[in-house]
Amino acid sequence: MPGDRVTIRLGGELTIDRMIQVFAQFAEVLVALHEHQGANVTWMLDGLEHGSASATAKAIPLDDRSESRIPAMCDEYIQAARQVASGDANREQPLYATVYRISELASQDNPVTFETDSDTVVLKLPDGATTETVEEQATESFGTVRGRVEVLSHRGSLTFNLYELLTDRAVRCNLDESFEDKMREAWGHVVDVSGTISREAGTGRPLRIRSVESVEIVEDGESGAYIKAKGALSNREPAEAIIRKLRDGE
Repeated sequence: MPGDRVTIRLGGELTIDRMIQVFAQFAEVLVALHEHQGANVTWMLDGLEHGSASATAKAIPLDDRSESRIPAMCDEYIQAARQVASGDANREQPLYATVYRISELASQDNPVTFETDSDTVVLKLPDGATTETVEEQATESFGTVRGRVEVLSHRGSLTFNLYELLTDRAVRCNLDESFEDKMREAWGHVVDVSGTISREAGTGRPLRIRSVESVEIVEDGESGAYIKAKGALSNREPAEAIIRKLRDGE
């Protein structure tokens, strides 16, 4: 299910001007979405992430009919990005024209990512290209990511941002309500999250974790443990001698 949230993300090193351009075009996309679907909604800011120009908006319905249109809006958001990347979009339509302008901000080092709760589209310039962006297929596989839980939201569905320890970049995680008590305990802690991970094709950096199966808190090491560990190896041979023995199978 597309859910009720949409996210825009611009990767790489960013300037303030580029970030403002992304957010301004994102706001226009949101307006075009509810106008095209004839839905009466308010888009509320649901998340901002440091380390990249990234914003998540949640659709708040103002009447019953509009509530039923929200999944279609979120699905249209991701399909518009996919059609712009494939060159099949009608750029005279406001939605596609705005998504196209966002795609022009993509480069080799600054991919633009469109996300919903169930799908991800990454736009990036192919090698040797200077203008037209294409969809870069994000890989998906089951795995585990270690990071710190810093943002937790329970507005309609349970989500949280996991700041990966290696990159300090936010990874959006979706999970069911059975994890609610566990996440209260995990907030602010380093955890291992296992689930279906979407990754950037080129770098392998995790973008999102869906269908989370487990969240395990990583216990902090005992204070001063490194001192106790000192001298655990009594062998006084030089390090290079030990490495040489391991290499030669002695």
